[in-house]
Amino acid sequence: MCWRRYSNAVRVLSVTIIFTFFCQAALAVRITESHYQGRPHFIIETKLATYYFDQAGGGFSRLIDNDGKDWIEFKKEPLESFPASAAAGFRGMPNALFGDANPDNGGGHPGFNQCKSYVVDRQSIHTQTKSGRWAWTWSFTETTATMVMTKADPSLPWWFLYEGPIAGSFTPKEKYWGTDKGGPRRDVPAKNSQYYDHIQWAYFGDINSTKVLYLAQHQPDQQIDTVWYLGSSKKGSAKAVDGMLVFGFGRGQKAQPQLTGQGQTFTVGLLELPAVPALDDALHGSLQSAVTQALTQPRYQPKPSVALVYRPLAVTDPMAFNGIIAFTNPATSSNKEASNQRSWSPLELLAPHLISLSKSNILELMENLQAEPGPWPEVLKQRLIVASQNRAYPQADIIRAAIGRQARP
Repeated sequence: MCWRRYSNAVRVLSVTIIFTFFCQAALAVRITESHYQGRPHFIIETKLATYYFDQAGGGFSRLIDNDGKDWIEFKKEPLESFPASAAAGFRGMPNALFGDANPDNGGGHPGFNQCKSYVVDRQSIHTQTKSGRWAWTWSFTETTATMVMTKADPSLPWWFLYEGPIAGSFTPKEKYWGTDKGGPRRDVPAKNSQYYDHIQWAYFGDINSTKVLYLAQHQPDQQIDTVWYLGSSKKGSAKAVDGMLVFGFGRGQKAQPQLTGQGQTFTVGLLELPAVPALDDALHGSLQSAVTQALTQPRYQPKPSVALVYRPLAVTDPMAFNGIIAFTNPATSSNKEASNQRSWSPLELLAPHLISLSKSNILELMENLQAEPGPWPEVLKQRLIVASQNRAYPQADIIRAAIGRQARP
């Protein structure tokens, strides 16, 4: 009897430890919602950085390190004024779609309204342009953010940019940078002396900070990439009070996007040095090793439990959410013909997965379910109640409110 009790205790302890481990891993990334510059944002909190993702813009407006330094610091005014917007609206990441020839110009850039974004799961966000021609997914770990361009207009080029103040300030003479070609470097390339090369990865830091930002392109190519500083006044980069670094994968001369097609993958991350660095070959070697190690780690694979489907409802809002959920039955997913034979109620599908949706997604869905006839299935009601009672879920209050509005006898 004693041995059985001991065995059961060990079993419970083992399960508890395993459960705790996975809970802690999941909590290493936390996605919530808020507003910045008057615009809806996803806030992604990780071990080394907090990211602000503009939902309608489809790109990052802030990247804040643990010292409180904002490496992007987008401001919406002025949005498009050269060179003043180097301290405001030009900033962002990845700022992917650019040019008058591109109907989706501004996609991937904070401050614009070309996109719809939603939370795929607890560690990833998916964005699609309203036209449906472009889509990308960001996946987060405690130390990295990785973007995959999952859909691209084959007739139009694009790029991946980081535009912002290194370590939260525009003081080019106190910054350093390097690429897979070498470094660290202290030179200050400017608008009329831009640095061009074929770059696989790059890093940027401040001589007074232990934080280093790196950006890497996973697939080698022969496209031109660039590094330079843009001041926010006509005094130039060296004398301007504010401004930003311009770094671009696939940004060619005369601001021409060079990347094409889908499938391109990029990783961004912050590194923490043990002390303020000496700018020497040893620093470059250690950063090279850190970036290489980060790129060889298994990447997080998004695990979407539901996929939101959009259809045009009005000319003014062609991507309005209509409450439809696309779903493949896992039990029959190997049989393509059988996988979609069952008619699944949106409510029935949503029940176990509310925590994967953003606040705005939930509200939109609930509004569209007002007209659904008949009572809610009891199992759905119970799942909603369980989800609403878990204080760890940022959407719990939204779910409780939805239950109050939607529950029927």
